[in-house]
Amino acid sequence: MDWPIPFDELVAVLRSAGAPASGQATVRHSSMCYGCGEANPDGLRLDIYAGEGVGACTTLSADWRLAGDENFIRPGILAAAVHEVADHALQQTGLLASVVNVKVDFPEPVPVGALVRIGARVIGAFRNRVYVDVTANILDGDKPVGSALAIFECEA
Repeated sequence: MDWPIPFDELVAVLRSAGAPASGQATVRHSSMCYGCGEANPDGLRLDIYAGEGVGACTTLSADWRLAGDENFIRPGILAAAVHEVADHALQQTGLLASVVNVKVDFPEPVPVGALVRIGARVIGAFRNRVYVDVTANILDGDKPVGSALAIFECEA
């Protein structure tokens, strides 16, 4: 990412003692959440799991519901999934924070029918902001289709 991130000043953010173990499901925001809600008929219905360290991961099925032009899913759909997984990575810290910015790069389009692995990890904090790095790859061949940086601001 090309943002001025204070990498040399980031402090580590630890996993909360109450966070699910790596590989276990994370807590859904609500049943109707667009990203992770299992009851939202128009949502992504992502099953998100705690990752290694302070992180989270999911697999997005790029089915026909998400299609745009030329048999590819719309980039905004991938951006929504990236934001959701970044939020679940932050959830592992136990911090209360709101997203202030998510910058997503799309090096390749995602074809309908692909399975996309999205992984996020908290890379650190500076002042009242927490930074989360996110990658998205098509599972068949591990082709990168998205990279992102999410910035969250902690509540006072």
